[in-house]
Amino acid sequence: GVRPQMLTLFFSSAFLFILDRYETKQNWCLLVLLPLLMLAWVNLHAGYFIGLVIIGICLTAEILRYLVARLRKLTPSSGLISNAGRLVVSLAATVLATLANPQGVRLLLYPFQTLGDPAMQKYIQEWYPPDFRQAIWLPFLLGLMLTVLFVILGRKKLTLTQFLLLLVLLWLILLVWLL
Repeated sequence: GVRPQMLTLFFSSAFLFILDRYETKQNWCLLVLLPLLMLAWVNLHAGYFIGLVIIGICLTAEILRYLVARLRKLTPSSGLISNAGRLVVSLAATVLATLANPQGVRLLLYPFQTLGDPAMQKYIQEWYPPDFRQAIWLPFLLGLMLTVLFVILGRKKLTLTQFLLLLVLLWLILLVWLL
């Protein structure tokens, strides 16, 4: 049946959509939606922390663009600085929104406590690493391989933000698999 994790998939998708539109359209008003979505997410599922990670990755991409421009001795456009600043403000507002829950600040530590708990890792089936020797995991493996293939052969190149998001996601998948 439908599980609470589906809420995290929905909110993660919403965050990715909003941040992609922000990056392509440069419409900072979209960032106002992130803390509002977080108000619901933090009270519906503990996977809310993924939203903070997604914003952090987008912020990292903006900082890297700025640093590359500085290293190339180009004058970084004020847009890069203001984009990073807007993302910092959005991240701060979204973190503050996480405090609007019955647990308050304690809920910020919950994802780390949960992920570090050996009993939860042992007994929560969804957290098991994929076993590619089982046929049920072959579509997932095929999807991973096709994703990498499309990135390499695709006509449209990934933006730095998209590349970092994909890299972190693949790293997390493989990290779980290697544990």
